[in-house]
This record gives sequence, C-alpha cells and structure tokens, in this order.
Amino acid sequence: MPSYASPDSVLLVDDEMAIRELAGMLLRKHGYRTLLARNAAEALQISRTEASVRVLLTDVQMGQESIDGFELAELIKAERPGVSIVVMSGSVESRMLAETRGLPFLQKPFVSDTLMHLIRDALSSAPAYSNRELGVAHSK
Repeated sequence: MPSYASPDSVLLVDDEMAIRELAGMLLRKHGYRTLLARNAAEALQISRTEASVRVLLTDVQMGQESIDGFELAELIKAERPGVSIVVMSGSVESRMLAETRGLPFLQKPFVSDTLMHLIRDALSSAPAYSNRELGVAHSK
C-alpha cells in the first residue's frame, strides 16, 4: 500500500468516537499527522494552537452541538484562510448543501481510497504557511 507521508496535519472532527478513530487510523496509516476533535469547541482550540493544520475534515451533523460542520468550517476559514475543508456525512441533504457551497464531500460510510483521494486533493490546494504568517501560538 502506498504511503503519502506529509508533515502537515489533518484536523478530524466527528462526535462519533468510532468514526473519529477509524478515519484517524486510516489517515495515520497513510502517513498523515492527524489531530482528533470530538466537537467544534475542541476543533477551534486545536486550529488556533496547531500551525501544521492544513485540512479540516469535519462531520456536518455533530449531535447536540450548537453549530454544524459547515459553520465550523466558516469559523476556521475566517481565522485561517489557507486551511482546506472536506465535509462528511451520511445525509443526502448534507451532500447537496456541500455541493452548493463548493465543498468536497465524503459520504458515510466511506472507503479508504475515497478518503485518501479527498485528503490528497485538499492538501494539494492548501498553501503552506509558517507560524508567523498564521499568528498561531506554539503548542509546546
């Protein structure tokens, strides 16, 4: 199996632990540094402290969250315009909303090849930024 090692990070947000862990495992298996968040608040905190985040992979519907994945994507893009977005859901309605917003969409359940293709495409379109350019604090 080919490896697509990258020093950049994928911020993965899903309220379902099984999905978070499975997608995280697949991404790590292909060489991607993966940061996991259970909800929008955790994702925003990680995005604000981890300069290596270049892709946000977020579920659209996150349980009892006050904001959905689309709103989270808008917040992160407002703070970090260089971060690429991929949204995922099992909902046909979410797919249609993603298409109208021009966002790449990962249909749940998904297969590894589809996930990797979307992440590679997202990384290829995300510019590299330094900590100074981002204004992101060092996390360690």
